[in-house]
Amino acid sequence: MPGCLKMHDLIQDMGRQIVRQEAPNPGERSRIWDYEDVIEILNEDYGSDKIQGIMLDPPQQEMVKWSGTEFEKMKCLRILIVRNTSFSSEPEHLPNHLRLLDWDNYPSKSFPPKFHPKKIV
Repeated sequence: MPGCLKMHDLIQDMGRQIVRQEAPNPGERSRIWDYEDVIEILNEDYGSDKIQGIMLDPPQQEMVKWSGTEFEKMKCLRILIVRNTSFSSEPEHLPNHLRLLDWDNYPSKSFPPKFHPKKIV
């Protein structure tokens, strides 16, 4: 398919293993794709400024119980993909450095007032 980048599963797995080895604690990783890790980080509010990418796409509908401020600590977050997930409240903060925001069923009619992304695609 033109304009599409494909990656072999083994290369993807190798990249994920490298990220896991760099930081055994999911809240300290640069990328988080395991939905259980993402939900735990959001529920327990232990994310960090090391997180650059989050993909939350559980196999079944999941509920995140949070205050809505959990993204404040994630100052370097550039990619946020959320699917098949509902939230107990709307986000009060989204990082302005986001480049990609793909959030199915966003839990609010508007973005947080201080969200002014300059490089979003």
